[in-house]
Amino acid sequence: MSFFALTSGTLLAAVAVLTAACFLWAILWVPNHPWTKLWAYVQQALAVLLCSVLAISLAFLAVNRVSLWYSNWHDLLGFLSKKPATQQQFGAAPAGAPQRAEAAAPSKKTPKAHFTQAQRNPLANAQLTGINPNASGGQWVNVVVPGQGEQGDATVRVWLPPSYLKNPDKAYPVIMAFAGVPGSPVGFEQPLHTGEDLAKAVSEGKIRDSIIVAPNVFPRDRDTECMDVEGTSIETWVTQKVVPWVKANLRAEGDPGAWATYGYSAGGWCANMFTIRHPELFRTTLSMSGYYSPTFREGEAPAGAEAYDLGAIASRTQPPVRIWNYSGTGDGKFRTSFDKFAPQVKAPTSLTSVEVAGSSHRWPVWEEAQMQGLEWLGKTVPAFSPASA
Repeated sequence: MSFFALTSGTLLAAVAVLTAACFLWAILWVPNHPWTKLWAYVQQALAVLLCSVLAISLAFLAVNRVSLWYSNWHDLLGFLSKKPATQQQFGAAPAGAPQRAEAAAPSKKTPKAHFTQAQRNPLANAQLTGINPNASGGQWVNVVVPGQGEQGDATVRVWLPPSYLKNPDKAYPVIMAFAGVPGSPVGFEQPLHTGEDLAKAVSEGKIRDSIIVAPNVFPRDRDTECMDVEGTSIETWVTQKVVPWVKANLRAEGDPGAWATYGYSAGGWCANMFTIRHPELFRTTLSMSGYYSPTFREGEAPAGAEAYDLGAIASRTQPPVRIWNYSGTGDGKFRTSFDKFAPQVKAPTSLTSVEVAGSSHRWPVWEEAQMQGLEWLGKTVPAFSPASA
C-alpha cells in the first residue's frame, strides 16, 4: 500500500501530525505575532479554517479506514461508480439450488383453517400494538419478543405490506432483515426505505408481497455477531423465539422455502450465518457487503467461534440454499472473507456473486443494490415469485 493510499496508516499519521501542528500554530504562534489589524483577522480566520479542514479530514480518514466506505481515491472521486457490475456463479445455478426432496417443491400456502383469530385480525392482537388501520402504503410496527438475554432489548420491527390488513386469509413469505453495527432495524426504514422498495417491486410485478421482520440483533450497538454471547443469546433468540413468534402471530408461510434472510455489513454476516447454519428455517440469503466468518475484536470472541466458519460448514453440509452476495473489489477484509468462502460452495448450495468496483460499504450503494436483490429474489425463488401469490 502506497504512502498516499486512502486507507493507509501512513497517510492517517501524516494528517494527524499536520492537524496537531496546525492547532499549535493557531494557539501559540498566531496570537503572539500580530500583523496589522486587518491581516491579524485574516490570519486567525485562515488558522481556524485550515485546522478545521485538517481535523475533519483526519476524522474521515480514521473512520473510513475501519468502515471502508471508499477503498481508494478513484472510489472517493466517483470514477469507479461508472464501471459496470460483474456477476459470477458458484455451486448450483440459482433455479436449481433446492434439489433435495424437501426443498424441491414450491412453498405451500398456509391453509385458511390454520390461521388463528389473532392472525386474521391483527388489530385485535395484543402482540401487535400501534397498527394504523388507515395506512394504505404498508407500515412498520414495533414489537417485543422476550428471550434475548439480560443485556438485550428484545425489540423487533415488522413491516406489514399494503395488502396485509385487507386479506385476512392470505399467507405471506417472510424476509428476516438484519442491520449492521453500529445501527438498528430503523436503518431499513431510513435511509434504505426497504418497505417502500418492496412495495414498489410488488406493484411492478417483480416480487410477491412479503412481510419484513427486522430483529435488533445488536442491542445497544453491542457487536454480538448474531451469536450467543455472554448476556445476550442472539442466535437462540432469533431461531427459537423470533421465528416461532412470527409464525404464531403473523400470517407467515411455514415452509422454509418462503423464508429469506437479508442484511448489510455485519447484518449481511448474520443473514449468511442464519441461512447456512439453519436451512431448516431459511433457504435464501440476500447479503450486501457481508462476510462469512465472525469478526470479533481481539479477545472478545466467545468460546466456539471457530465453528462459525461458513465456508467449512457449507463444504461439509452442502445446505440446499441460495445466496445472493453483493460486494465490492475494495471491500478489504470483507471481500477477502467472500473470496475464501466462494470456492467451498458446492451444489446443491447456490452462490450468486454481484461485484462492483471499489467499496460497496456505504448507504448509496446499498440503496441501489437493495432493489436488485429484491428483484433477484422474486425472479429466482418460487415462494417469492409474483406467480405464486
